[in-house]
Order: sequence, then structure tokens, then C-alpha cells
Amino acid sequence: MQLKPISFAFIAFALAAPSLKAQSVGDSISGRWSGNWGPTPSHRHAVVLELKWDGKTLKGTINPGPNAFKLQSASFDPNTGAVHMEVDAGSMGHRLRYVIEAKVEDGLMFGTWHHTKLQGDFRLSKK
Repeated sequence: MQLKPISFAFIAFALAAPSLKAQSVGDSISGRWSGNWGPTPSHRHAVVLELKWDGKTLKGTINPGPNAFKLQSASFDPNTGAVHMEVDAGSMGHRLRYVIEAKVEDGLMFGTWHHTKLQGDFRLSKK
């Protein structure tokens, strides 16, 4: 039985499609995100988050620039959209470990954060 070129192309695409989907889903987190965070709905702060996902490791920076904070620990599950990040941040010599739990969905990242003294939520959109 001889396969026609169109049949071969269809079979090749069918075999590659799951891999292509995994790459596009997995990379839904890479890029620049902006939004706000805070302990209450009326006490908010602007934030920018830059993330890079290589398929295994998530790395990133909060508020890139001279006052940037590099993520100390981060993970991403492309199947569920779950994100976990930890960062040491603060000012005037006082550093706190922020623990951040989030979900990525339809170009949005939302979740909660806490450190030893406060907790709150955040909402970011991908730019």
C-alpha cells in the first residue's frame, strides 16, 4: 500500500501535535506580566514580573531594574497552570521571605502571597 503525500503529512502532524501543544501550554508563563498586589482591596501596589520557562525551570525577576528582586525559588506546572514562587524582598535592611501561590489562566496570573507578618492577593495580566 502506497501512502499519498497528503496522508504522510497528516500522520506526521498527528504525531507532532501533542508535543506542539505541550510547548505552547508550557510557555504560557514566559514573558512580562503587570498588575497589582496588596494586603487589602484598598491597599495596592503596582508590580511587574518577568518570567522565563525553559520547559523544566522557572526563573524570574520582580520589578526589573535597579530595585529588582530575583526569584529564589520557582516552579510551574504547565498541565494545571499552578505556579509557586519565593523571593526575599524588603527595604531599609529588613528582608522578608515572600511565598507566592498562583494560577495562570487565559493570560492572567492570580493568587495569594504571604510572609511572616502579612498576607494578601495579586492579579497580573500578560503583556
